[in-house]
Amino acid sequence: MPGKGFLIVKIAVSTNDGISIDEHFGKAKTLTIYDVSDDGKILGIETIPGGANPDFSISALEGAKYILTAKIGPHWLRQLVGAGIASFDLQGEILPAIAKIVLHEKRQRDRLAARNKDL
Repeated sequence: MPGKGFLIVKIAVSTNDGISIDEHFGKAKTLTIYDVSDDGKILGIETIPGGANPDFSISALEGAKYILTAKIGPHWLRQLVGAGIASFDLQGEILPAIAKIVLHEKRQRDRLAARNKDL
């Protein structure tokens, strides 16, 4: 089981300013990938070409579990679902949204651990 400071999730965000979720996935020139620990710390940040780049492929998001975007069209949504990446259409600040995902991931992990303990 992960402990404090271990990577828990990779989250991709479509953002123009690095602060807000404010870009349409298909129009994003870049995407920012956050490596987040189970205690909510950002372990790494990487910028990759986004959906507006003609060479962009969903495979560039390998390892990401979530994408936070202001909007996403059906073409990209189908590809994300096929790749097992959950998409959230929302606007607002990035860090509070990431904190909610980390909390969700922790609760899921704790439920799974409790279920396995009972077996």
